[in-house]
Amino acid sequence: MPADTLAEILAALESVCDLPYDDEPVDQLQHALQCAALACDAGSDCEVVVAALLHDIGRSPVVLAEIGTHAGGGHGEIAARWLAPRIGERIAWLAREHVAAKRYLVAVEPDYPLTPASVRSLRVQGGAMTDAEVTTFREHPWWREAVALRRWDDQGKRAGLRLPGLESYRPQLREVIGVARGTSAAPRD
Repeated sequence: MPADTLAEILAALESVCDLPYDDEPVDQLQHALQCAALACDAGSDCEVVVAALLHDIGRSPVVLAEIGTHAGGGHGEIAARWLAPRIGERIAWLAREHVAAKRYLVAVEPDYPLTPASVRSLRVQGGAMTDAEVTTFREHPWWREAVALRRWDDQGKRAGLRLPGLESYRPQLREVIGVARGTSAAPRD
């Protein structure tokens, strides 16, 4: 079963290759790879690296075909529903909350830089958090990781970068699948 999970995740990621990423100068797979590379460069743990790679997986045609667009919620919520049973609650929570983290950042850093596409989506997502929402967000044990992921999300939109490919993340994906399955050894595919 874990090898099937790895294949499912890779297929979902491969399905976003060449798909536009709003008005950004990269496709959705290139964005995912940039975010994961930034997480690696920051020395993040395996789960955070995988969360950075998969935070937008709710946009994948493979995931949308399974979950359905009728399920409600934005791409973060869809990603969380799809990821939780496959690779655990922490990664799912980080994927879901990367939108809330944007709202947090613009609330606590009024000059936080966003691309025009992110500014447009922020309006739909509720704008900056209120003081009460900021307080509630900071009560979660993983809020700092969500904020770091959001920063990588906003930085991971540069055209023309040469990065490690999707295959380079197999070891981290195997590890998180193994942890989610409760196995001591990472699964093989």
